[in-house]
Amino acid sequence: MKRNLLARNLKQSFLAIPAAALMLGAAQAGTTVGLNIQAWTYADGGAGYQTTGFPVTAKAFGVDAGAWVNTEPLYAYAAVSTNIVTGSLTVNLTAPNSWQSGIGALNAGFVPEVVTPGNDEVTWGYLDDGNATGQAPSASVAGLAATFPNGYVIQTIAANGGVQTFTDVVFTDGVTTNTAAYSTYQAGLGTYGTGTVGLSAPSGVFTGDSININPQPKTSSTRSTLAAFIITDKPVVTKAPVGLTVNQGTGFTLSAGVIGIAPITYQWQHAGTNISGATSLNYTNLSAAPSDAGNYTLVATNPYGSGTSGTATVGVIQVPVITTDFAGITNTVYTGFKTVMSVVAGGASPLSYQWKKNGTAITGATNASLTVSNLTTGLAGYSVVITNTFGSVKSSTNYLNVVAAPDAYTMQVGSDGPASFWPLNETTTPTAYDYAGFGHNGTQTNGLTLGVASLRPPTYPGFSAGNTVYQFDGSSGYINCGTAPSLSGPTDFTVEAWVNTTSPTSQAIVHQRDSANYVGAYRVGINADGTVYFILYGTGGFQFSFNSTLKVNDGNWHHVATVRSGANGLIYVDGVQAGTASGAVQDLTGTLNTFIGRNQRDNNEWFAGMMADVAIYESALSSLQIVKHYTAASGVTLQVHLTTGGMIQDTKPSGTPHHGQNSGATWLTSLTDAAGTPVTRNGVEQFSAASLTKITVPADPDFDSPSGTISFWMKANAPLPGAGNEAATLFDRRTTNGTFIALNVDGSIYWQGQGTSRNTFSGGYLPDDNWHHVAVTYGQTTNDTLSIYVDGVLANSVPVTNAWSWPTTQPIEIGVSHDSYWKKFDGQMDDFRIYNRVLNGTEISQIFASDALVDTSALKLRYNFDDGTGVGKTVTWTFGRLESSPTLGPSAVWTPAASTPPFMFAPTDSAKFFRAVLP
Repeated sequence: MKRNLLARNLKQSFLAIPAAALMLGAAQAGTTVGLNIQAWTYADGGAGYQTTGFPVTAKAFGVDAGAWVNTEPLYAYAAVSTNIVTGSLTVNLTAPNSWQSGIGALNAGFVPEVVTPGNDEVTWGYLDDGNATGQAPSASVAGLAATFPNGYVIQTIAANGGVQTFTDVVFTDGVTTNTAAYSTYQAGLGTYGTGTVGLSAPSGVFTGDSININPQPKTSSTRSTLAAFIITDKPVVTKAPVGLTVNQGTGFTLSAGVIGIAPITYQWQHAGTNISGATSLNYTNLSAAPSDAGNYTLVATNPYGSGTSGTATVGVIQVPVITTDFAGITNTVYTGFKTVMSVVAGGASPLSYQWKKNGTAITGATNASLTVSNLTTGLAGYSVVITNTFGSVKSSTNYLNVVAAPDAYTMQVGSDGPASFWPLNETTTPTAYDYAGFGHNGTQTNGLTLGVASLRPPTYPGFSAGNTVYQFDGSSGYINCGTAPSLSGPTDFTVEAWVNTTSPTSQAIVHQRDSANYVGAYRVGINADGTVYFILYGTGGFQFSFNSTLKVNDGNWHHVATVRSGANGLIYVDGVQAGTASGAVQDLTGTLNTFIGRNQRDNNEWFAGMMADVAIYESALSSLQIVKHYTAASGVTLQVHLTTGGMIQDTKPSGTPHHGQNSGATWLTSLTDAAGTPVTRNGVEQFSAASLTKITVPADPDFDSPSGTISFWMKANAPLPGAGNEAATLFDRRTTNGTFIALNVDGSIYWQGQGTSRNTFSGGYLPDDNWHHVAVTYGQTTNDTLSIYVDGVLANSVPVTNAWSWPTTQPIEIGVSHDSYWKKFDGQMDDFRIYNRVLNGTEISQIFASDALVDTSALKLRYNFDDGTGVGKTVTWTFGRLESSPTLGPSAVWTPAASTPPFMFAPTDSAKFFRAVLP
C-alpha cells in the first residue's frame, strides 16, 4: 500500500509530540516489565511505507503481552533521545538512530509488513549504532526501588538483519557493574535475509533505584543494538525449548533459558503432568518411546512467583518413514564411475533395507546406502524398501543412464568417485551435465561458446580425438549449478579443473558463494598475476586465503586442483604442489550456490578462456591421486633435469658468500638509460611483474645487524604494472617485524618498518626509465634515524619512533613479496648490497659516483650481476616431490628436498644425488 507525501509529513509531525506515558506495573513483588522498541521507516521514491512498527500482541520471550510496554514508533533516520515518564518510573532512550531487522517479515519488498505475533514483534525494531564504529545506543530506568522492592535482574535483547555478533552489554546502578555477553541464534527469513537475535546473559541482582543499560560500542566485527529489555524479580523463561521429531529408541534433549532472582527451581511437564526427576534447566530422555510424544513445558519458580515456557512438541516415529527420499529423476553417469545412493529413514529400530534394481532385489544390498560400481551402459531404476516390525515403506525410483566414458582421463577421474563432474563437452544448450551420477546439472548462462575443439591427442593423449570444451567470454558467461553440489560443514574436499587463459584480470574457476552470503564459502580462481588462489571463509573468519607459486595464464592448458584436508589447504598445478596454508577448520554452508566461471556475490571475476572437466570430490585427494589425473591426461612422464647455474652469485671480496635463489629474473649484458647524460650499467638483472620474477636470499645472522645500509641501482618506468594494492616491492624482510622497501605509486622510495609505526618517503620521481642509485640507512632503537638517499643525495631522514628487530628466520625477497598485497617490481636492478653498519653521506656518494666498495669488512652481501649464467646447479622435475641423498645404493638415505620446482644449490654445498618420486 502506498502513502502520499502528505501522509509522510503527518507521520513526522506526530513523532515530534512527546511520547505518551507508559504503564510499567505496580509496586509489588512478583513483577515483570518488558520494554519493546518500535521503529518505522519510509522508502523514498514512492515505494511506500514498509512498516510503522509492531506493538507486542502475544506472549514474547516468556513475558505476557500485557507486561510489555511499547515505545512510540521511532523515526529510523534521526537520532533518538526520548524520555518516558509513568508513575514512579522514568525511561530514557538514546541512540544514533533506530532501525528494523526484517526478521519474520511475511511480505517481500518495501510494502506494509506483517509478522507473526510474539517474538518477531519484539525483534523487528531496535535502537541502532548507526553502523559506525565506536557508537552505541543506551537506556536508563529510574524509580525501580518502588516497583521491585526485593531487587531485580535484567536481560537485554539485540537484533539485526543478516548473520551478526553483538557487543557485550554493561549494567550499572552507580555502585555495582555487571558485564553480560550475548548468546545468539538465527531467526526466520525476513525481507533482508536471515536475521540474528541475541539474548544477553542475565545481570546479577540489583537493588538500586536506577539502572543504566549500556551496550558496548560497535567494533569492526560486531554490532551494538538494543531491541528490548526485560526487568523482573520472578522467573521468566525467555528462551523457550524447541520441539523436534526423533526415532523410537533414540534420545533427545530439551533446553531453555531462564532469568529471575535466585534460588530458582525447575520442573518439566509432559502433557501438563510433572515428569519425575526432571528438575534441571535441561531435560534429557535417553530412549524415546511412543508414549513420550507430545507437548513439553518448563515451569520455573522462585519466592516471588513462577514462569512457564512456551510449548515444545516432540514427535516419536514408529512405522518406517523416509524423511529424505530420492528425487525420482534420471541421472547420467559414465562407466568407470561409482555412485552412492542413500535415503534417510526414521521409525522404530531395527530398520532393515533391501535395494532393488529394475524391481529385482540386489543380493547383499541391505544397508542404508548403496554404492553402485562396475556400471554397464544402459538405463536402470534403483529403489529401496525399508522394513521394521510395524510395517514397510518403499522409496521413489531413481534412474541411472549409464554412458560409456569417452577417454582414459575420465576413467581416472571416475575411479576416485567425484561428487560432481562436469566435462563441459556439450555442443547444445542449455545444460552443463553432471556425469558423476548425482544430477548436479548446471545451467549455461550468457557468453559461452560450446563445442570448441581442444584438449586432444597427440598433445593430450588421455583425451578423445573428438574432445570439446567450453569457451568463456570473460564478461557474461558462466554456469549456475545451484545448491545441489555445494558442500556443508567441516568436510574434506577437492576441486579440480583444466583451464586455458591469457587473461590479466582476476577470474573465477569454481565458487561456492552467492549474492546474499559468503560465510561458509570457498573460492578457487586465478589472480591477475596468473597465480591460483584458494580461499575458505566460515563463521570464525578465514581458514586460509593463499596463492600458488606457479601461474596458469600463459595460454597453455593447465590442470588445477585445490584440496582442503582438515586444517590444511593445498594447491596443485600440473601435478606439482604449488602452495600450502593452514588454519582453524571452518564449516561450509551447503545452502550457498556453486558457480563455474563467475564470482556471483561481487558480480565480477568472469573467466576468460577455455575450461573443461570440472570436478568436486567430497574427500581430500592425495598428491598421488592428483598426479595420476594429470599424467593420465598429459602423458607426461616423471623426469629430473640438472642444469648449470641459476643462483645469483654473491661477489663481495671476503666473508661467507650468500648466493641468491633466482626465480625467473633474466640477465642483460648491459643497459643504457634515456637520460640527458645516458648512464650504462653492465650486467643487470631484469625483473618482470607479469612473470613474478624475484630473488630470494636465505636468512642468515649476517643480515641481523641492528643498524645497516641497503644499497642498489634501479631502473623502472611508469605506470607501475601488475596486481597488488600499492608500492612495487624492491626489498622485503618482514613478518610481524622487519622492514619493507618499495617503489611507491607516486614515484618515491617507500620504507615501511613493521613495528616502527613509521612510513618514510624519499621524494623525487624514480620511475622515469633512467638509472637511479638508492641507499637506505637504518637503526632499530629510538635513538636512531631512518634515511633514504637517491643518486648520492640525502632525500629524507626521520627518527625511529618504536624500536624494532629483524625476523631472523625470514628470507630476503627482492622484486616480489610473499605478501600479495604489494605490487611486483617491473624493471632492472644492479649492484645490490647490504652493509651491517650505517654508511655516511660521503661513502654513499662514492658508491653512486664510482661503484666503490667502501668498507668491505661491513659488506655482507653484493650482487653485481656480472655473471649471466649464475652459480651452482638447478634441478627441475616434471611433477611429484624431489628428494636428495649424499650417496647411491643400499645405504642411500633419501630426504625431501622440495615439493615445487626449481631447486637450487650453491657451489659450496656438498655433492648430492637427486630423484623425483610420486607423493
